Amino acid sequence: MNLDKLVKLRWDSFNDNDIAKVEGLDNCQHLEELSLNDSFISRLDCAAKLHQLSKFSVNGSKLSCLDGNILDRLSNPHFLCVENNCIGPLYRVQRASSLFKLYIGNNIITITRDIYHLKMSRASHSQA
Repeated sequence: MNLDKLVKLRWDSFNDNDIAKVEGLDNCQHLEELSLNDSFISRLDCAAKLHQLSKFSVNGSKLSCLDGNILDRLSNPHFLCVENNCIGPLYRVQRASSLFKLYIGNNIITITRDIYHLKMSRASHSQA
């Protein structure tokens, strides 16, 4: 699937499709929400250049790791849902410092060390 011409796109959903890769997303610089649920996506690199992306959902796909290097490239991720995948390692997930919600249930995570380093926002501290 190629999205080269959709440069003003802000929201997109490819749920329940037999896709393994989405090309042209790097041209969708205004994309704020992206949903790739129940697909064959195995890597998050498709979102690496989406600097406006704040809500990203890849449930029920083929992800095997949650790579903090990709999350680090996103400037404003608030919501990330990667439930029902095969995620084991959480490499450098703490780099997503603007993340408010992380849904990661029903995976095969065995080491949670990187989750311990996620920082709470000031808003969370003031409400406590």
